Order: sequence, then structure tokens, then C-alpha cells
Amino acid sequence: DELIKEILPQGDYHIQEERRLFYVGCTRAKEELILTSAASYGGKRERKVSPFILEALDIPKKVPLSVKKSAEEAIALFREEPGLQLFPEKPLAEDEPIALSYSQFETYQQCPLKYYWRYKMRIPQLPHHRFVVGLALHSAAQALNNAKRQDRLLTYDELLHVFERAWRSEGFIHRAHEDQRLEAGKLALQKLLDYEKKSPVKPILVEEPFKIRVDNVHLAGRWDRVDQVKGEGIVIDYKSSQVASQKEADKKARESEQLSIYAIAYADRFGKPPVRVELRFFDSGLIGQSERDDQDLAEIQEAIRNAAMGLRKLNYTATPSSYKCGNCEFADICPSAVK
Repeated sequence: DELIKEILPQGDYHIQEERRLFYVGCTRAKEELILTSAASYGGKRERKVSPFILEALDIPKKVPLSVKKSAEEAIALFREEPGLQLFPEKPLAEDEPIALSYSQFETYQQCPLKYYWRYKMRIPQLPHHRFVVGLALHSAAQALNNAKRQDRLLTYDELLHVFERAWRSEGFIHRAHEDQRLEAGKLALQKLLDYEKKSPVKPILVEEPFKIRVDNVHLAGRWDRVDQVKGEGIVIDYKSSQVASQKEADKKARESEQLSIYAIAYADRFGKPPVRVELRFFDSGLIGQSERDDQDLAEIQEAIRNAAMGLRKLNYTATPSSYKCGNCEFADICPSAVK
């Protein structure tokens, strides 16, 4: 005990007398620490409160903290609700308006069951490092573009400040993984800034919301950036995903349904389609470019109609594949997932 007291500062240790063991308590809590316990977690056996919680709250171990349920109460706890259905919705008429965000449309395109779990059931999603990195980089790009729109170029330190304020230490595999992605993000910021220093083009729109209508489907989205050069529009979207070559970057721009929708929205607002669309990849600094013709725009409009038709009919059938399931946050609970 004396050795423990010499090694650890006062208050950082607790000696469990009866077992002659010690443990170190550690928490990130700054204002409040909440300890919870339940008698039942869905199983048949009733759970007891951890003795460490009782010690922390200075509650005697012999104090009864729960009352045993009667047989009737236990049966009622596991009884299925009458009339419960997995999809308790009513189909919508074909002429009834339906509103979608681009994210909802994209998710339904990927997998209707994923859409149901995310937007209908609203199952919480665990934080993922891809979203953390993407949000921080997009926040920095937005700040840089807004400043350039007003004839000002941010310094690297200003850009880094925006990036670090948007950063969250969530969803990473371990601390080394977070440090690696943080350093990669800082390098991406420098590439972004170097490009804007050389480019004379200023954005005309930054993080601008839009809405388009395809028949009776109302779809909302947001442009990352829109430029105009000699009266011709350029629609730009930033990506935190990685590409290895210019060929791959151009392919992703050519196949992007998101950019097709952005092009329709640009045409609605300015009276003609953009001269090109671009994907700008943060990590590599590569820019994928593509054009959109009338056939491309007609195809994405048909895809929107088909998605709306499926939603109206309450079609939430899974469309599994090894790639989609490997990147799906619901793969562990999905009976159709490709493992």
C-alpha cells in the first residue's frame, strides 16, 4: 500500500482492502459523470449493480436496489405488441408529391433497406473517421472559398485553424490512426491552398442550397462551389476519398450521379447547363473533369423517378453486394448482408 501511495498522486488510486488489489480510475469527464445500471438488459436473468458503482457512490452493498418482478410482469416484458408491423406505413399515390434530399436519394440508390434503417427507423450511427476527416476538410475549403470570393486569400495558419476547430476525435481505430489522418489532412490543406494561389478564378457560389423538381419529386441539395469563366459555369464538388490517378479521378467525375443532379440544378438557375463538372480530391490534389449532355441529365431524372416510385410503394428490399455491405454501418444487423 505504501509503494502505491508513493507511485500514484493522492486521489488517483483506490485500494480494495479485502482483495489486496488496486485499480486506477480514469475519465475524460470535466463537469459531470453519469453512472447507469438496469435490472434487465433484455435477457431472462436479472442483473446486479456493479460493486464499483456502489463504492463510487458510497452505497452499502446490502441495500436492495430493485424489486423482483412477478411472473405476470416478466411475461408482459417480453410480450410482442399486437399488430406490430415492420413497415407500418401506407403507400403513397403516384401523383402525391415527395420530398428528398440528395443524401436520401443516394442512400436509396445504394440499398433501399439501408435507407429504411437510416431515415425511417433512424437507427443511430457510430461516428466514422471518414466523416470526421471529410467534415473538417470541407469546412476548411468553405472558409477558403468564401474568403477568395471576397478577394482575400487565407493564410495556411488561418486555414489550419478552421480545420482543427472542425476536427473531432471520434471514429478512429486508435490514436496512431487519428494522428496519421490528421497529418494527411494538413498536407491536403497545403495542396488546396497552393492550387488556389495559382488559380485566378473566384467562386460565385459557396455552399449554396438548391432545389430541383422532377415531375412531382422535390429534391434538395447543396453545391460545394460554382464558378463561372467567360459566362460558362463550372460545378465543383470536393471529395475526401482517395484516388490514385488522373484516369480514376475523371472516371469518378464521369460516373457521378451527384454531379448530374448538380448540373440540372445549375441549368434550372442559370438557364443553361454548366460547361463541365469537377471532383476535386483533397488528398491527392487531383481534379476529375467531365461534361454532362442531355442524355446524362435525362438518365438521372429517370433514376430520381424510379427511386420515388420505390419509396411510394414502400419497397425497402435489400440490394446486397460485397462492396456495398462492406461499407455499410448496418451490415452487422442486416440478414441480407454479404459477409
